[in-house]
Amino acid sequence: SVGLARKFSSILDTVFCLGAFVASRNSLMFVADLQGYSMGIQAMAMHESQLVWFRKLYLVFSRYMFINNYAKIN
Repeated sequence: SVGLARKFSSILDTVFCLGAFVASRNSLMFVADLQGYSMGIQAMAMHESQLVWFRKLYLVFSRYMFINNYAKIN
């Protein structure tokens, strides 16, 4: 897991993720384009009663809406 500051640094965390991805051979990285980001927002909007203020902040600031990386655990 990444630190709290990186979790909510949105797309700015891409630089750190790319560096870690290049340095490690046992990792995968998924990056969403604008269409993927839009689909995530639409999916959250489908559950309007659940879309409270802190989830709206998550949609804007969470790095996981844009980029996600996985490291293999041995």
